[in-house]
Amino acid sequence: MTVMPKCAYCNSENHTVETCEECKIGYDTFKRFTKRYLYVFLTLMIVPVFVLCVSMIFVDVLICMGLMLAIMGATLAVFPFCTPETFDALGVLGTIKLARILGTVIVVCGLLIVCASVFGIILLIVALVVITIVSIFSINLVKKKHIN
Repeated sequence: MTVMPKCAYCNSENHTVETCEECKIGYDTFKRFTKRYLYVFLTLMIVPVFVLCVSMIFVDVLICMGLMLAIMGATLAVFPFCTPETFDALGVLGTIKLARILGTVIVVCGLLIVCASVFGIILLIVALVVITIVSIFSINLVKKKHIN
């Protein structure tokens, strides 16, 4: 059973090279974007954690955690950098789409947590249910794409 090589950008079957001819420009553009903004992405993912630890002393923990999630989700939506395994399973286009969807959902969940800390525990429960559903959905989506 021979596995056909897939295009790294669009994830379609490709028999000869790493990317299709029509995908080469998009793939090179994404690689340059990744190299240019990798440290901005890492900074925007790490700094909110430290800010959370410091701000928990002065502000409500749930507000800080919700804002941290919102910042991290927005970072993932703007800079859709994922693991190499995700890129292998879905290709660059599929990974960008998945990262932006999950980033948007994480922002919404972060804002729900902030609202829950201000308005009550019921919104916190709704936020946790949404996070669980989205996590299960995204894991199943990646497994389904990886199997195919």
